[in-house]
Amino acid sequence: MRKIAGFVHPGKDSEENDSLGPYNQLPDIIRINKVDEIIFSAKVISSEEIIQNMMKLSRLNIDFKIAHPEGLSIIGSNSIDSKGEIFEISLNAVNNKKNLRKKRVLDLAISFIFLLTLPISLFTVKKKCGFIVNIFYVISGRKSWIGYDLQADSKSMEQDSVQQGVLTPASLYPRSTGQERKRINLSYAKDYRLSKDIEIILKKWKQLGE
Repeated sequence: MRKIAGFVHPGKDSEENDSLGPYNQLPDIIRINKVDEIIFSAKVISSEEIIQNMMKLSRLNIDFKIAHPEGLSIIGSNSIDSKGEIFEISLNAVNNKKNLRKKRVLDLAISFIFLLTLPISLFTVKKKCGFIVNIFYVISGRKSWIGYDLQADSKSMEQDSVQQGVLTPASLYPRSTGQERKRINLSYAKDYRLSKDIEIILKKWKQLGE
C-alpha cells in the first residue's frame, strides 16, 4: 500500500497548516519527501498548469495522475478509472535529459553541416552575417536552432533548460496570435520530436540568420 506524503496548497504561500508547502515549491517538496507519484486536482488547477508542471517535473522520474474535477475517478499512467479503462498520460517533454541530449546532438550536427557547406548555404539565407553568428552561438551552446517563443510565453518557460532559439515552433505560423503562440510553445514542450525541429529548419531556412 502506498503511503500518502500529504498535499500541497495551490496558492503561492503555505496557507494551510497541514500542507507540505506552497505550490511554487513543488520540486523541493518532492525531493525532501521522496515522492514518486503526484496527483493533480483538475478542480483547482487548470489543464495548462498541470501540463506545464508535468514538463518541469519530468526529469525527477515520477509518475503523474490527474484527479477528475467531480472526484469520481483518477486518470493517468498505471491508473484505472471507474469504467475500467486505462488512460496513459503521454508526455515526451523537451526538457527531460534524454531529449535535451538528442536536441543538442542535432544542433551540433546541423551546425557543422552548415559550416561544411557554408559557401552554398550562406547565399540561401536572408541575413548572412547573422547566419554565421548563429552557427557559432549554437555550437557554443548559447542558442539552439529551435527554441521557445519567449515573447509569447517567457514567464512559464523561463526556468526551462532549452536555450533561446534562432527559430521557434511558432515560426511556422507567422500570423498566429500571442495566445496561439503560447499554445504552440506548450505543445512543443510536452511532445518533443526531432523531426519537428528538422521540419521547422527546412521550411524556414531563409530566416536562420535572424
